[in-house]
Amino acid sequence: MRLASESLLMELADRFYVGVTGDDALRAMYPDADLTAAAQHLGWFLVEFWGGPITYSKARGYPSLRIRHLPFPITVELRDRWLAHMRTAMAEVAIDEPDKAKLWRWFTAEAEALVNLP
Repeated sequence: MRLASESLLMELADRFYVGVTGDDALRAMYPDADLTAAAQHLGWFLVEFWGGPITYSKARGYPSLRIRHLPFPITVELRDRWLAHMRTAMAEVAIDEPDKAKLWRWFTAEAEALVNLP
């Protein structure tokens, strides 16, 4: 299922990471000084997951959220911070409302599934 344009999903990832940059708790989970690559990876993932080119898989391998996030301690608080930054980013990007609703349902379900600590 194609959802939003590739450029809007890439913009969503970029805007999301603007929020992460200023969030000490989330920022601590990223060892790189620059989050440009992290934003690019998220954008590629979103584009591929929602029906676009398989750039993520070609560059990074199989796109399993669970496997990639398993090494990180993800608490309910971190989940909520992540979702808050994603909600802000979504408000800033011109994605159609029906697509935003689909994305939000997916983001909340996936974020919940990645919690591995109380």
